[in-house]
Amino acid sequence: MRIIVLLKDLCYDDGNALEMALQCKERAEPSCDIEIITLSMGASEKEAMLTESLALGADQAYLLWDNEPESHDDHLTARCLAAAIRKLGRYDLILSGYQSVKGRIEVLGPMVAEFLGIPHTSYIKEFQLEHNNVESVSNVGQWDIVLSCPLPSMLVISRKKFILRGMTLKNIKSLHTKNIMIWPFKDLNHDIAEQWTEKTEILSVFEPVKCRKKIIFEPVDCRKHIIKEGAAESGTESESFRHIVNDIKSFIL
Repeated sequence: MRIIVLLKDLCYDDGNALEMALQCKERAEPSCDIEIITLSMGASEKEAMLTESLALGADQAYLLWDNEPESHDDHLTARCLAAAIRKLGRYDLILSGYQSVKGRIEVLGPMVAEFLGIPHTSYIKEFQLEHNNVESVSNVGQWDIVLSCPLPSMLVISRKKFILRGMTLKNIKSLHTKNIMIWPFKDLNHDIAEQWTEKTEILSVFEPVKCRKKIIFEPVDCRKHIIKEGAAESGTESESFRHIVNDIKSFIL
């Protein structure tokens, strides 16, 4: 069985995906041979991250090499990753982090699944392989939903932080037998040229305007003065407190 883990940064949400893949391999029966493959897209600096993934327990690592990965939107990145997965051949399960580094949006994993034509589920907090299906628990707000999907399938891991294990001496020693396979981006560009162009254009990036009202509470002496004035107008101090509370509520709301 092959599990492919899409990596952008081990310090980000993808660390959760790798840890869950390693836990799945540990839980598997001895007769079930699970192979973990890490796949990333970017320039040469991604090689250090992929080497670390091998030292953590991954069996193979592939880099879709591109000099300008930051110039690609999520649509083009998803198409490239889907093409690389097809080139890998057989696969059973794909794991992805919660959101992409660029844009902080949660669509990259589902887009890869759509290009591959396989089912996908999101917000996964745990999963278990059962014959030709994957049983997963998806956290939606205050509810946990148990889902079952046929293999191959894509799982987008929840934002819940899993503690990524450390490197072991055994895995570090095995690095000399493991190599990172590098595939140039142009080798995957076999489709029509127009289909590989970006589909989105960022016109501007700005912060939303804050509309909160600034409320400055007066010192204690001034507050007593307001209470006395309210009591004189309304006749009782209890009514003055009610007026003051209503005024504060109107400012806040």
